[in-house]
Amino acid sequence: MKRRKQILLLYACLCHCVVNVSAQLHDTGAMTVLTFSKDMSRFADLEVEQEFRFDNNMTSFRRSTTSLGFGYELVRDFLKINTGYDLICRDEENHYEMRHRVSVALNAQRKYLRTDFKIRTRLQSTYRDENRGDYKFNPKYVWRNRMEVQYNFFKLPLRPYASGEVLCPVNSRHGLFADEYRLTLGCKYRLTRKNTLDISLRYDHEIQQVAPENILYLNLGWKYKID
Repeated sequence: MKRRKQILLLYACLCHCVVNVSAQLHDTGAMTVLTFSKDMSRFADLEVEQEFRFDNNMTSFRRSTTSLGFGYELVRDFLKINTGYDLICRDEENHYEMRHRVSVALNAQRKYLRTDFKIRTRLQSTYRDENRGDYKFNPKYVWRNRMEVQYNFFKLPLRPYASGEVLCPVNSRHGLFADEYRLTLGCKYRLTRKNTLDISLRYDHEIQQVAPENILYLNLGWKYKID
């Protein structure tokens, strides 16, 4: 019962933040993420994830992403390589478009006292449907860099974290430049040894564009680790 009250209190605080800042945004949205992970060996793991994203003040479906990822630890407790494939169903005004994305990433992390510092650099390639639109660059390559800080409470299942990410198109007509950044503030709550709840706010902001937009997402995720 105590854990339920803590989860509801955290969720209420995030909802309150959404209401307070929504007047300054182009839009507010929501994301739900369901993740299953399994250790394949001491150094390798497999992950399957399903994400649904909504916009227009959380009333309209924006996209669905089904992901399959594989990770391998190059240096124990420090450096890891990840590869992934995403099947994306995206709402493009009058139709739905299927997109395919492949990615490779390097993840580094270090722990100091009770704080984890994480860095990720990722290159992704997204293949878009030419029958649904005229794309000058297909596939579209994007280079993404993220920094994250997470704090681990002593004898508490709470893991608050904050992160910032910059997205840079690689093969655009302007060359390599940053066109969007994302800021995330959230908390992971370990329900059991296998189950973890993740609640967060993510602010997406476009930059260096003719009509930049921004959107605030309320995210609710659940991760299950398979033995």
